[in-house]
Amino acid sequence: MPARHPSAPARRGRRLAAAVVGVAVVTGCTAPPAPTGASPVTSSAAASSAAPSPPAPAPDAAAVEERGAPLEPRGGPTLALLAADAPGVAARDDGALDVTVATTDGTTSAWLAAPAGTTLHVLADGTVAVRDATGVTVAAVGAARGAAGAPRWTADAPTGLALLTAPAGTGAASAAPVTFVVGGTAVDSATWGENEGGRSLAVDPAAWARGGGIAAQEAVATQLAAAEPEAASASMRDQLGCHALGAPEKETWNLEPWRPEVDGLTMLATRCNPTATDAG
Repeated sequence: MPARHPSAPARRGRRLAAAVVGVAVVTGCTAPPAPTGASPVTSSAAASSAAPSPPAPAPDAAAVEERGAPLEPRGGPTLALLAADAPGVAARDDGALDVTVATTDGTTSAWLAAPAGTTLHVLADGTVAVRDATGVTVAAVGAARGAAGAPRWTADAPTGLALLTAPAGTGAASAAPVTFVVGGTAVDSATWGENEGGRSLAVDPAAWARGGGIAAQEAVATQLAAAEPEAASASMRDQLGCHALGAPEKETWNLEPWRPEVDGLTMLATRCNPTATDAG
């Protein structure tokens, strides 16, 4: 039976396969195997874009003060806020500032610095107290609010700065701004008089401080005590806290040094006005 010779197309296919193998040997590479099915292909560019980028290093206070926007509430120190975009700052009638920070690249972040001689303290409710060397809270920063995630202040111990972060949501929420209030003077007036048969101090807190959280309450208490030392007594401090909790919109908070020191429930039950009979 005569031998069968491969057809011309078959011979060309064998020569092409030999050429491919020959190139692979000459160049020192291994010829890739023929694909057996679909498989995902990841380019080096795609891999690098998927890898998380390292966080930016924290600035120091000098950098924030040099490049940040000044925040100057009435009667308070000048703070500095450094954000990716310049914050919106609007003065209020009560001397405080409404501050707005825009969300950028998926998160909102801003660094807050206080001037020399003061320190920042992030409190349990997310507000920030700015205290001077004597312990007086000379400014207060309200809790951050916004639709983008859960904005919050955190303390950065190595730098002494406060950091505002808010993970952005998706869609419209990702562009939502974050806002907070910055206040300085927390007490508009404090006047001694007579009330219910004894000396009474009529305190008129600034509007921003009446519902500004723990830092604002601390500002009222410490600034009041600095101006009127009698207000530093335990009873008057408790009366002050009672008014802040139970009667924030009352025209004046009347505090009497002669009222006894009582427990918190009694203070609330007596509408911030305990008498000697309540102390028993």
